[in-house]
Amino acid sequence: MAKEWKESDKKFLSKHYQTMTNAELADKLGVSQKSVGRKLERLELRRDEEKSSSGKKQESGGCKHRYQVLAISEGMEYLQCMVCGKNRRTMARP
Repeated sequence: MAKEWKESDKKFLSKHYQTMTNAELADKLGVSQKSVGRKLERLELRRDEEKSSSGKKQESGGCKHRYQVLAISEGMEYLQCMVCGKNRRTMARP
């Protein structure tokens, strides 16, 4: 069954959608990320566009990660996204 959005929920979205991810908003409101995305669309709330280091416009709703290697240690590569700063690690390539 679909959630009936309270006015306070809509105000919360309007206040925090620029600084919180859909996952964080969904967690706070007790709904799915997809539900948050649809409600943001219906309320015509769009996040500011960000520019990646390549100069291409990037919407903050979904970063297209561009990782750079920070370090290689014990067969692992430690990476950081040049756009949003997200860290990850992976097996080092031979």
